[in-house]
Amino acid sequence: MIFPAEGAHPYLRDLPEAELHLLNTGHFAIEEDGDVIARLIQSFMKRQVLRTDEAIASPAAGS
Repeated sequence: MIFPAEGAHPYLRDLPEAELHLLNTGHFAIEEDGDVIARLIQSFMKRQVLRTDEAIASPAAGS
């Protein structure tokens, strides 16, 4: 998601698993920093999928 900093910070309160990366880009963030944005998304997704897969493989005791 792409928001100005003021609009992005509330997401951290509402979505504790979220990450916030502020990039110095203009209106065309994807065109200016598409490679950086893609790497950040890929890294986040890899970590989230790995954590989800681990939770499925090893359910908490007593669940």
